Amino acid sequence: MKIGGNGNSGIVIIDEGGKEGRKEGKVVWKGGKDEKMTEEEIIAAQCESMVKNINDPRIVRYYSELQVPGIPDAGEKMTRAEFLRYIINGAHIDVNQIGAFEKAEVAHKFADVDVNDWFVSYVYFAEKNGIIPNQYENTRGEALLRPNEMLSRAEAAQILTRITVKQAELLPVYEDTFIDVSAHHTLARYIQNAYNTCLIHGSNTWNGEVVDGQEGRKFSPGSTITLGETAKILYNMSHHTYVGDSQERNLLFEHLREGTITLNDLMFEGSVK
Repeated sequence: MKIGGNGNSGIVIIDEGGKEGRKEGKVVWKGGKDEKMTEEEIIAAQCESMVKNINDPRIVRYYSELQVPGIPDAGEKMTRAEFLRYIINGAHIDVNQIGAFEKAEVAHKFADVDVNDWFVSYVYFAEKNGIIPNQYENTRGEALLRPNEMLSRAEAAQILTRITVKQAELLPVYEDTFIDVSAHHTLARYIQNAYNTCLIHGSNTWNGEVVDGQEGRKFSPGSTITLGETAKILYNMSHHTYVGDSQERNLLFEHLREGTITLNDLMFEGSVK
């Protein structure tokens, strides 16, 4: 689905077939061609159409596109390597083209990655494109990926932000959105960005809203992200595009598919404030 402008009626919603229309009962555009929606208004309209629950039939069908082996279990907890695999599969990137030299290069960089590991090609692509999660070192100062450790929801928010935010943009200020995330959390602004763009909702929500009886919106930053949550995020990223001020942004990395992203394009060393 695409949110865009038709030149006469401001912002419209365009379905996956390219047909312009309005969501029943929802205002999704402004009336005149000179009336521009703000970024917040565009995102709000975008969020209206996003899948919010992991048992949505569209998510169930999407598992095959992610190349999930066996019978998918929505509650399966994701390792760091598995999360990278599904991101790259979701972008339809063929890592089989990565050769032995490249595999050896990334295996040399990480002490806990071997050239024969099933995930070595995914790690190579992720490392070259700046979407590796937090890295560690062993007692000898060697870099560690910890590929088989579980990935937290907070780390997932960090990876997603590194994909969708460019260097020229700043991370949003944390707004105390979640009752279990403080402004002092090292990944608070990444979490806020993932929430603002409707990629990760609260851990106690249904249809994006806090479940009745809960005292407030929770994120559960230390909890492991699941396969169902991962599929929901990637489905939304791959099926939606922002269009505003004549600038189109696809959330599931057209730049990754085209192979044009570099570390300098991303909000890395010193650029995230």
